[in-house]
Amino acid sequence: MQIASSRIYLDEEIVRAARQVQGAIPTLTYLVNGIRKGDRSTPYSFVTAGPVPVGTPEGGAVINQWLAETLEAGPGDELSVDYWHLLPSNVFVEKTRTFTVHRVLSMEDMAIERDLAPLFPGLSDVDTCRDWDIGMPLDEGRLSDPDNEAYWNEYGQTPKLMTTFESGRELWGTRFGSVTGLRFPPEAGDAATLQTRLRAAVQAEALGLVFNPVRAQALASVDKAMNFGGLFLGLSFFLIASSLILLGLLFVYGLQQRAAEMGLLKALGWPLTRIRALFLIEALPTALLGLIPGILAGVAYAHLLLLGLAWRWPAALAGTPVSLHVRPATLLLGGMVAFICVFAVVLAAAWRGTRHTARALLNTDFSALDAGKSPPKTRRPAYCRHGGFDLGVAGRRCRVCPRGQCTGAFLWRGRAFFAVGVGVLRRVPGLSGAPQIFQAAPAMETDPDQSRAAARQKPGHCGHERGGLLPRAVRVCDARESGAACRPARFRHGRLRCLRGNRDPRDARQ
Repeated sequence: MQIASSRIYLDEEIVRAARQVQGAIPTLTYLVNGIRKGDRSTPYSFVTAGPVPVGTPEGGAVINQWLAETLEAGPGDELSVDYWHLLPSNVFVEKTRTFTVHRVLSMEDMAIERDLAPLFPGLSDVDTCRDWDIGMPLDEGRLSDPDNEAYWNEYGQTPKLMTTFESGRELWGTRFGSVTGLRFPPEAGDAATLQTRLRAAVQAEALGLVFNPVRAQALASVDKAMNFGGLFLGLSFFLIASSLILLGLLFVYGLQQRAAEMGLLKALGWPLTRIRALFLIEALPTALLGLIPGILAGVAYAHLLLLGLAWRWPAALAGTPVSLHVRPATLLLGGMVAFICVFAVVLAAAWRGTRHTARALLNTDFSALDAGKSPPKTRRPAYCRHGGFDLGVAGRRCRVCPRGQCTGAFLWRGRAFFAVGVGVLRRVPGLSGAPQIFQAAPAMETDPDQSRAAARQKPGHCGHERGGLLPRAVRVCDARESGAACRPARFRHGRLRCLRGNRDPRDARQ
């Protein structure tokens, strides 16, 4: 029984484990350049180190009958063996070693060696010696030797010379190995028993078979990679912010239409918390109904964002296929966060809307008020100028940079988008200021003493005094002129409260 390898040489770990079996014999088969005795020689012959008869000394050789007849050699004669020695620099150097013939074996005794010889690629599977190709320098003229060709056709890889394993390993061992086969006597057991013993003795790590935590290593390799979650959140933050602002504007405009209803509830004595809760209860069901299509739209948006990233920024992915992975827990968390944001926006709008007095809510048409003074016209074109400049720079960078590496152009286009968007929004009528339910009427500076005088002249006017309950800016109007147009006024030093009659509060204290 023999162990061989398709790589010709056996691994040292397998050799170590196999030699623990009692009776194991390592062998080494090699192709030498020639065997000589005096002026007689034979080219390119197989030699085997290892399975020699008991009593063969180191440096001794056992030859077959064919070689003994060809060289006219016998026991005690010296034979010179020429062979290639492989240097660490992958250069072959020819060397010569002398052996003393110890014994001559018949071809029948050597037949077993032909069956156990290793299969050399490019040599064992060809028909003639001229077709040999084993990666060593070979002389075409010597390959055509007729006697050697006849030996190959009749005996194949039968070795012509055998020596001890130690002598052969010293001469023909390479850095790739020094054992081409391991033979076991019948006492070692059958193939299954021998296989079990070798598996138990061989260390897989020594053969390069190491079990690694592949999943843990994969997770560790991407632990410090780019966080696409944070990247997408940053890219989509302006969409989230703009949608919340738009939601707040829509809800505020709805509250403006219902300002009279809000004022009536306050006049009837409803507390502010109850009024705010009423509007929240009306708004939240709509928000809940919008969560499902919003979640589906978010998944579709994320998928499109991945496709765009792979198409426009392939350098960031480095050829790695990226696909969208959606988990129910993530969708639920996103829906909860969206609902909380909507709740906060609606609560802020309702809280600011209920800060006005009942009289102001009943007598004022907030939807008809001007949003306030716009910024100076000289500043408006600056946004468009900056945006146009940024767009030009982004276009230039896209033309000169390679495809998939336009990171700078991407950032310039983002800046241009915001700059142009701000410029456009500032030119849209009604969007240059906050809704009137958030802010009061335009300011008109008034002295506190003048306001008290006006209150004494016209009954029912609202005068100025610190600590009042109305907002800082209100409309000063005559209570007897219900529905009349009121002139806006702003007082610097505090808030207003309604004064009775034409008396100065200071006179009452006196």
